[in-house]
Amino acid sequence: MWPHVPKLFNNYRATVVFFASFVASSLLPLFHWVTIVGGFRSAQASLFFYRLLGTFLLYAFGFWWYITALPEARWQGRFDLLLSSHQLWHISVLAGALVFYSAMKAYADFRANNACEVIVPLTTPVA
Repeated sequence: MWPHVPKLFNNYRATVVFFASFVASSLLPLFHWVTIVGGFRSAQASLFFYRLLGTFLLYAFGFWWYITALPEARWQGRFDLLLSSHQLWHISVLAGALVFYSAMKAYADFRANNACEVIVPLTTPVA
């Protein structure tokens, strides 16, 4: 979609909303998955869901650094080489990716040690 929306190249706010919508749109399938596996108290959800929320929290924190441009917006010249908002954004995204990796590894280990439930069809197929 990016090449087809040239206004995003010139509009900072539209660009921010565009990229934030990608993260926000992944929350709906996550909550759908939680309902499929049995709710928030199920073994899968307790193992995986809260780690994913940690990932989203770190991404949101990075997003906050990105849109506020702190600390260099407030203390100009002090954070030109180290701990600029762009660097803090990258650190937040990297930390979120590491938490996501941890969640995926834990879920893969869970799946390797626990078989999936067999879903019985409601009707028998006609031969």
